[in-house]
Amino acid sequence: MNHSSDNADQDRPGNRRDGISLIEVIACMAIVGIMMVPISSVMRSSRQAVTHAESRSPETDLRDGSRWLRRLIQDNTLVETHSDVVVLKLNTGDYVKIYATNDELVMDNGKEAVVLMTDVLGAEFGEIKQATAPGNVIGVKMAIYVLDPTTGNKKNLTSVVSIPTQF
Repeated sequence: MNHSSDNADQDRPGNRRDGISLIEVIACMAIVGIMMVPISSVMRSSRQAVTHAESRSPETDLRDGSRWLRRLIQDNTLVETHSDVVVLKLNTGDYVKIYATNDELVMDNGKEAVVLMTDVLGAEFGEIKQATAPGNVIGVKMAIYVLDPTTGNKKNLTSVVSIPTQF
């Protein structure tokens, strides 16, 4: 075997690679293209989330606050309902009152009041009782009234919260 001729073939300018091939460029472009699909969807979702957060309307705040309040009533034990206040026993054993005061909807445990919503004109609550057994409460009707600070218009949302049987 003549090793000197093998080395001579490797040193010729036509046999050495200087750069990247067309196949490598195409493969790289395909990989970049595949990676751009999830990256662009994440960027689009982020932009939509920022736009939504910046353009929150009173209607959106009212719907979100009402949804949170419905879940709170469903997940805990209803103690009593009056036209302007709901009393709940939380899973922790604490009792809280939910009512509107000073343009706010608050949740008060007797020690501190937590603001649930602002620009609230009022809140009304009512029990929905079972027809066959009138003493059993099966739901709560709630109406929340808010003021749009930019337009001065009144907005309201009325919803019914079904609650599990509480015996």
